[in-house]
Amino acid sequence: MDRTVRPKEAIGEPILSGFGDASIEAICAVVYCIWDSPGGPVPKLLIAKVRVTQASGTTVPKAKLQVMVLLTRILITAVKAGAFRC
Repeated sequence: MDRTVRPKEAIGEPILSGFGDASIEAICAVVYCIWDSPGGPVPKLLIAKVRVTQASGTTVPKAKLQVMVLLTRILITAVKAGAFRC
């Protein structure tokens, strides 16, 4: 498994892209670092976080709000950790 964030053929600065999803059972958020290269964009997984929702009292709208908070927090962490543009 390639563990580097920057590919050898990368050009310029990366773009951070975040995705999240929620259901009754769990929420997840993922941040990718996308680099330009001569062969096209190269996405690299930067951070992924998964959490199980509470057994009772969770609705899908509440879980969607929780995933947006989680995604915002890990995006802030990624920006503070590296010199990335948003």
